[in-house]
Amino acid sequence: MLPSDIDTQIQQRTQAESDRRRVAYITFVACLIFWVFVFADSGWGPIITPLSTRLHISLAAAGLLYVAWSTGYLPGALIGGAMLDRYGPRLVFFIAALIVFSGLTTIYLGLLLHFVLLPGLLMIAGFAGIGGGIVDASTNGLISGLFVSRRGTALNLFNLLYPLGGVVVALVDAGL
Repeated sequence: MLPSDIDTQIQQRTQAESDRRRVAYITFVACLIFWVFVFADSGWGPIITPLSTRLHISLAAAGLLYVAWSTGYLPGALIGGAMLDRYGPRLVFFIAALIVFSGLTTIYLGLLLHFVLLPGLLMIAGFAGIGGGIVDASTNGLISGLFVSRRGTALNLFNLLYPLGGVVVALVDAGL
């Protein structure tokens, strides 16, 4: 073998290893972001009763917050994949996380400080839901693009995070 062939092989191996690390890192970040979304989405069930008590409203009215979140989720899910294609994962995940975080923080502060009425909370929950939809669609699109040859398996494994997160939320709520 010529020295140039050996150098080429070393460069190819180094590049392949770098690519694997990059894919692993991006996958980890996507899983982490999706996991946070899962906790936010699955966390609505356990907080409905305390919200009802805190706001002095019926359980049905408190449940409307989750309906608003889910309604906001729809347009977010519709645009999440297109945003990923156009702007890339960094910007999309940042925007989505900012939307979810600001919405949920505003709901929390509104309840804590008693300055937001139910209609305002419904609008804020819908806004946060948009971020949740963007997270869901864009993380699924990213995983699908990273693992093209094993797309079905990758998406299947990735989406197992949702029921696992739901179980964790239920266990935490039960005090286990």
